Amino acid sequence: MFRKIQTFAASLLCALLVLTASILTTAHAATVHLSSQAKSWVLMDALSGSIMEQKQARRVVNPGELVHLMTLYTALERLEELKAQGKEIETTTVHADDVAQAQSLRRIYLAPHEKVDVQVLLRAVAVVNANDAALALARHTAGSAEAFAGHMNRFASLLGMTDSSFVGPIVQQNQKTSARDLALLAAALYQRHPAQFAWLNDKTFSYAQHRQRNRNLLLWKGHVTDGIMASSSNRDLISSWHRKAGESVQPRHIFAVLLGGLSSETAINDMQTLLINGRTNYETVRLFPANVPIKKIDILSGNRETLELASPKEVWVTVRRQDIEARGTGGFSAQLRYLAPAVAPVKAGDPIGTLEIYFENKHVADFPLHAVHDVGQGSFLSRFVDSVRLRMKPVETTQKPIN
Repeated sequence: MFRKIQTFAASLLCALLVLTASILTTAHAATVHLSSQAKSWVLMDALSGSIMEQKQARRVVNPGELVHLMTLYTALERLEELKAQGKEIETTTVHADDVAQAQSLRRIYLAPHEKVDVQVLLRAVAVVNANDAALALARHTAGSAEAFAGHMNRFASLLGMTDSSFVGPIVQQNQKTSARDLALLAAALYQRHPAQFAWLNDKTFSYAQHRQRNRNLLLWKGHVTDGIMASSSNRDLISSWHRKAGESVQPRHIFAVLLGGLSSETAINDMQTLLINGRTNYETVRLFPANVPIKKIDILSGNRETLELASPKEVWVTVRRQDIEARGTGGFSAQLRYLAPAVAPVKAGDPIGTLEIYFENKHVADFPLHAVHDVGQGSFLSRFVDSVRLRMKPVETTQKPIN
């Protein structure tokens, strides 16, 4: 199975490597060198979840104006939950307190008691980080900014944003995040809400005869990258680059976050450097499809003698492109680590072990493997025989190669 996957991946990569040969000849630097003196940054491949390059990616900082990305994501998720509950309302009435709280901040000049379309509010947060729109969305989807903050933290936890905590939908003290967490958030927004993610590239937003520019200066640097979001100083940036799947290429989804740059100019240049590095110096390969048996193991005390294991998600790994060129996909190897022997009963979907991926004998990534099917209890006699075997050889962690 593993050799079949290697052959398939190799055929897809060949055309890609030919097309980008002129770039690959210079893509040999071991690390990225940035001039902005950013305090922290990260370059992440969303398909594999791999961190390609980073500097203090887990450094905890206040997100500042970038909190609006979490506000947008939370509002979209809450709207889906409310729709599932039959509570979808397409318009909302602006509360006077929300207008007052946003008076000295960037806003779209909502008026107290005004009825406004929820989609307008979402777009205002995405494009111009409007604080009055953010507060109105929080009240509409959660009842209050405080309750909305609880949902922000709930969704952050679900996304694995372990460095983050939020107290409200707009800029406030005592909020925390990291470059890594913001990359996870941006990737989740792209995957779960692609239509709204596209708004982040809008250069302007108009409402009530006020036309405002998106302050993310990356949007004026060409169409190769997505702007996503920036602070007003443009010293804190989130951006991405995407390649759609084709006949001879596999998809790529690269996200970069840079925080605390020395200046807007150097931060923007470094963001472009990061994304160029990710797409030219690295490649992401799919090794196994989702829910297709990868390994068969023995199981005791069951009505079957073997148990098939698979990954619940596609297995993608990211490695340096020069290594793929030099060694090909034959450089990959994999092994299963689990408690052996497995013992029935087992239900389909139960976690059984870990798939460990290596490239040139260097550990690359781990993925959970689950049971493909149920295995019920066996007969009384078979269970008795297997219980004796277990006494003679207790369960222990075992590693087996994936052939």
